[in-house]
Amino acid sequence: MAGAANVWLGLGSNLEQPRQQLLNSLAWLKSHSAIKLEGVSPVYLSPAMVLPGVDATAVADYLNMVVNVKTTLAPTALLQAIKQQEQAQGRDLSAKRWSSRPIDIDILMYDQIVLSSEQLTLPHPGIAERDFVLLPWRDLSANTVIPSLGTVADCAAALNDISAKLVDKQFAAQIVNTE
Repeated sequence: MAGAANVWLGLGSNLEQPRQQLLNSLAWLKSHSAIKLEGVSPVYLSPAMVLPGVDATAVADYLNMVVNVKTTLAPTALLQAIKQQEQAQGRDLSAKRWSSRPIDIDILMYDQIVLSSEQLTLPHPGIAERDFVLLPWRDLSANTVIPSLGTVADCAAALNDISAKLVDKQFAAQIVNTE
């Protein structure tokens, strides 16, 4: 894929068969003509992030993973494609922030681009505090440098609180290696 950008995506699900939702997202990435799936992290289980005043025990835990893709789509075009896929998988894009969802796909990093627009912020805000992003990302590519933050491994080592737990080391790894 000549001229393709190196992109890191975070995937999470806590509704409607979360494992299957992750697999559906991976299948979509693999089948998209402008995206090449390069790598898949292990899956972690983590408590949901909730809005203040919401009982965290009333919200199902998330399955999370990080994937590496190459794409010829520009950042905003990739974001648009992702939003369409999230809707196709049953996500209500008008739901409250941090609400439960069948799938959440975030662009964590797009090459080394630093961007802040109304539509998209790169790298994704909050990466440095999110164990459910950093731990699977570290397992996939510890030495990746996140602009202004350092390596994924250094960011993971600096986490103050870790609640994410590894639940599946081999989940979906075969998807990357099949044509």
